[in-house]
Amino acid sequence: MTPFQISGLRRWYDIFKANQYLVELRLIDPTTSKTYSGYFKNVDTIIKALEPYEHCNQYFVLNRINEDLYNRQQRDKFICKPKETTSDKDIEGYDWIMVDIDVERPSGITSTEEELNYAKKKANEVYAYLRDANFEQPVVCCSGSGIHVMYKVGLANNEDNRTLVKNFLRALGMLFSD
Repeated sequence: MTPFQISGLRRWYDIFKANQYLVELRLIDPTTSKTYSGYFKNVDTIIKALEPYEHCNQYFVLNRINEDLYNRQQRDKFICKPKETTSDKDIEGYDWIMVDIDVERPSGITSTEEELNYAKKKANEVYAYLRDANFEQPVVCCSGSGIHVMYKVGLANNEDNRTLVKNFLRALGMLFSD
């Protein structure tokens, strides 16, 4: 892993997990389609565990998860096709709301440069609208096929807040989807 990648991982863990919270990382091996899962509480352990999997696509559970999940078989390591991974009932709270902006295309096909530029344009429109509504600065990431605009929040995982998040995303969809 390059120093730049290590620095990026450290920054990611600081921003999204405040250098302390449990995170589940999931990996997809593009050559074999095998999936892996690991639970981690320490960025140095993450960096070491990722070394053999640098070629894999990586993603993480965005929101706060039940700390008891750290006791699963994939504690501080990656397990191929584990029996259990994080489910909706394991989410303790919403730390982030992600606005996922993609163009429509068949699954498994990445966007063209033109499609990605269009997603960026839409992300800027969403950002400007929410900025003007006094939302804080988001974290913006390129997924490779689209744009993720993520807003820091602090919501418990309960029915009212699940409905609030769903309605918020639905309203944005009504305003910006085309």
